[in-house]
Amino acid sequence: MPRLPWRRASPTTFEPPFLMRNLTDDFFDLSSGQAGAVLQNLPNYGVRLAVVCPAGNARFSTHFAEMVAEERQGRSFGVFVSRSAAWDWVRQ
Repeated sequence: MPRLPWRRASPTTFEPPFLMRNLTDDFFDLSSGQAGAVLQNLPNYGVRLAVVCPAGNARFSTHFAEMVAEERQGRSFGVFVSRSAAWDWVRQ
C-alpha cells in the first residue's frame, strides 16, 4: 500500500489533508512525487483539495510554488492563507 501524504490523527482515522501541518514534508518536495501523484488524480475523481497555509508558515520550494500557481488555473487544488478562504473556494 502506498504511503499516504498526510499524517494520521490516530491509528484508525485520518485528519483531512486540509491544514498544512497534516501533510508530510515529502508532499511539498516535488522530487518525492507525492504531490504529483495526488494532484494528477484529483480531477479524475472529481475531488477538490484546499490546503491552508498561514502566511509565514510556507516551507515549500520555488518549484512547488510554481506548481501551485499552475494548479490554481484549474479547479482541483489550491493553497490558501485561511480556512475561510479555503472553504469559500471549495464551495464554489
